[in-house]
Amino acid sequence: MSYYSQDRPEQEAFYKSYKWKQVRKAYFKQAKGLCEICLSKGLIKQGEIVHHKIEMDSEKIHNERLAYGFDNLQLVCRECHAKIHEKEMRKKQRYKINSDGRVLIYDKNV
Repeated sequence: MSYYSQDRPEQEAFYKSYKWKQVRKAYFKQAKGLCEICLSKGLIKQGEIVHHKIEMDSEKIHNERLAYGFDNLQLVCRECHAKIHEKEMRKKQRYKINSDGRVLIYDKNV
């Protein structure tokens, strides 16, 4: 079972759609297949994931500009994509318990 099908079947359908696959392919070509974050740091690395800068949800996938507009897309490698979502999760999460069992409070401004 995929990540989206557990909680968000509408998003899964969006990412499997012909239209999204065509937009993804066109954006990948425009970005020349390179991770845009790495490239901004002077590194050349293959991009793998066309990422939505503004996260898609069941409402936003119906907004053509957000869902398919190139200005909301970014080609990233897996490592950069993981870092993006790690930061997003930290912003949503108020605390974390480390391996010693200590509670770490996240600063919302991180």
